[in-house]
Amino acid sequence: MDKIRFSKPNLNKITKDYFCVDLHLHTEASDGASSVREVLKKCSEKGICVAITDHNEIEGVLENKRIIPGIEVKFKGDLDVLFYFYSVNELKKFYVRQVKKYLSKSPFYPRISANVLELLDTSKKYNCISSFAHPYKYRERKDFYDILKKVDAVEVINSGMGRKANLFALEKAKEFRKSITGGSDAHSIYELGGVITYSKAGSVKEFLDNIKKKKNYVVGKELRFLKAERYWHYFRNRVRRLFL
Repeated sequence: MDKIRFSKPNLNKITKDYFCVDLHLHTEASDGASSVREVLKKCSEKGICVAITDHNEIEGVLENKRIIPGIEVKFKGDLDVLFYFYSVNELKKFYVRQVKKYLSKSPFYPRISANVLELLDTSKKYNCISSFAHPYKYRERKDFYDILKKVDAVEVINSGMGRKANLFALEKAKEFRKSITGGSDAHSIYELGGVITYSKAGSVKEFLDNIKKKKNYVVGKELRFLKAERYWHYFRNRVRRLFL
């Protein structure tokens, strides 16, 4: 079986034998359009799990068998790194100590002022996995290869990127011998499940362990036409949250 396939996930088939997760999704807690309740309902219909990875925010993460606790940390310079945790409590500790106190005051995409390389080193003290989100976007950064060396995994398929960008990510994952992850980067429930990371696992712990051990697979394809819709959701939600 190919470890990575660029095709629409056949959920009816793979959910029968594998633990399936969309590892990159945003809710209305950051710049997504859907509530956690809507996300969970769609996950149940599709027979999959999801990692809620809001930007510098964890209010959408609940203790639920279909949710892997996660966060997409956005640094100054628009750099994104995904973190997946074995428990909600571990995520909360990480957020309070390493993210919240470094947040900018901007209501539009607040970023953290922490140094990415230092945070990646610090993350090793927590029970989590780090993954370089859509790395093609950051290929011109001076610290690009330093980041690649420190992350645990590379996001090799992101449905919001083009094929060229995803192939670049795959190439870097192979070059640096990193584990692989994939996610839709969904900003609405309609994108959910467009990219799936899956493995033979019976729990969140076993699933995340399999990523560490490189015993997982990624399948999905690009959906670039949704980019304009994503920007609309982002600005709508930012304005709405300003007046809450």
